[in-house]
Amino acid sequence: MEITLRILCLLVGYLLGSFLTAECIARRLTGRSARDLGSGNPGMANIMATLGKGPGFAVLAGDVAKTVLACGLCWLLAGPVLGHT
Repeated sequence: MEITLRILCLLVGYLLGSFLTAECIARRLTGRSARDLGSGNPGMANIMATLGKGPGFAVLAGDVAKTVLACGLCWLLAGPVLGHT
């Protein structure tokens, strides 16, 4: 049971981490991929450098939100069994 919960938590983190907030914001604002803008790095710094502070901070907020969501889901699903590791 414990190993299944650990694998589930890893899977939740992987799936939420594979969602690229910068890609969504770049496509919404420009219609182009984040990889086609500036340095080509699909991250906050590139979006901020090419599209401005507002979109850059939106990417940061989205990345923080998906981290909090992953941690919260795993804590709710497995916290009592796995402890706070």
